[in-house]
Amino acid sequence: MATDPNEPDLERDSAADQAAAHAGEHLSSARHLITAISDDRRRLAQRFQSASPLASTAQAVCFGLLIAVPALGLWMPMVFGFVAVTFAFLGVELYFRHRLGMTIEWPAGGRSWFIIILMGLFTVGMTIASIVLVVTDHRAWVAAAAGLGFAGSLLLVESYDRAYAADLIGQVVPLSAEAGAAPGSGTGDVADAQQVRIAAALRPVASMRADALAAVLGHHPAPSHIEALARRGLVTVGAASSGSPLALTADGRREVDRRLSALRFAAG
Repeated sequence: MATDPNEPDLERDSAADQAAAHAGEHLSSARHLITAISDDRRRLAQRFQSASPLASTAQAVCFGLLIAVPALGLWMPMVFGFVAVTFAFLGVELYFRHRLGMTIEWPAGGRSWFIIILMGLFTVGMTIASIVLVVTDHRAWVAAAAGLGFAGSLLLVESYDRAYAADLIGQVVPLSAEAGAAPGSGTGDVADAQQVRIAAALRPVASMRADALAAVLGHHPAPSHIEALARRGLVTVGAASSGSPLALTADGRREVDRRLSALRFAAG
């Protein structure tokens, strides 16, 4: 029996409705996931900044002492002084790593890279100026150089902390109202949304303790999610005696970057 071409094709319309519903669910899932990851990055930035005032002051003191070292005398006294201040700086760094529950090895983006390079140039320049003051017999001015170095370093370290936090948040773009879905932007290869969030939270750091990860995610992740990531070779889990630090493997970092890129595409 022939059908009237003007009559609605109910089967075709039903398939179209199902496809539209699936696309809507896919887009909703992508939006929900990238919003959750953005919130996790904000909590990570807040955790980093929570230690900033005391850490910035302690680090600036170390920089000031480094600049003052030439006043001890050239050659061996200066060498011993530099070594002592370096160990003091490492002690400060290790203390705040333990307090934060994470290890951060590299700046998070362009702004924090710029400030850390500027900080290095400033410290080297002030140290050279201090050496010149000692060589030219103006040792009394070394204290002024060290004071200036402390003030400048404090300003730069605080600026770095703000820039690092901004870079962390800026790595995940906010969703637009007109965002469209993209293939591969769901929750497939890294298992499900919770595992994607865990991996994305670990991406900016070298390692993170389980308690710090729970604070960043806003809840304690299920051990099964971490075990699943570890079985896939995406995450390594440290010994329990060291607080069970978690870290992404090289494969894990590549997978997170691929997934975040797909989510950004889905976000328009």
